[in-house]
Amino acid sequence: MNKAMLALIAGMFLLAPAAIAGDEDCGQCSKICQTTVKTIAKKGAKYAATAKLMQTCARVCQLSNDLHGSEFEGKVAALCADVCNKCAAACESLKDKSLQNCIDECRKCEASCKKVASS
Repeated sequence: MNKAMLALIAGMFLLAPAAIAGDEDCGQCSKICQTTVKTIAKKGAKYAATAKLMQTCARVCQLSNDLHGSEFEGKVAALCADVCNKCAAACESLKDKSLQNCIDECRKCEASCKKVASS
């Protein structure tokens, strides 16, 4: 096992539980947003702005997931919380029950990222 791998493994054990939860929540939110955007793309112009925001949310959540444990984690988590909040609100405004899973994942990720950003 090389030094980089050992450092990575050691770093994983030093992470706060909130950071670990935030990492898992961000990865799941990214996946759900990516899946949902494909579904709503077929629903027409009413969904266009939300679909674009959902794509942004998926990317920012993935970035937050990718930067887990880095010195920028807190700043990216704050951005991620803001984008997840906006994405969930946009989905809620459409009053479409098929978006509930995305709303739930965005709210979960938002809460986790707020914890990470404040630590």
